Amino acid sequence: MKQEILLQIQKLGGNIDKVKGNSLQEDLELIEFKHALFPNEYEDELYGIDEFYAENRPLYLDNKRAFYNSLLDHFFSDHEIPYGQAF
Repeated sequence: MKQEILLQIQKLGGNIDKVKGNSLQEDLELIEFKHALFPNEYEDELYGIDEFYAENRPLYLDNKRAFYNSLLDHFFSDHEIPYGQAF
């Protein structure tokens, strides 16, 4: 991995101490972030909530309880596809 890329990752708060330069995949797996990468203004927002609401608006208008249960299942259940950031 190029040194300038590693320096940028470090500027973003990434820990690059374990990077060895053996392969790109290995280097990426060894980089660690101890914080979210979104700016502070996204701190209280749920990433993707606007799209979820737009797609499920009829359910929201018809049955709010079912809408909120669906929202919880979508964003806060164990699943293979990551929504937002997972640590």
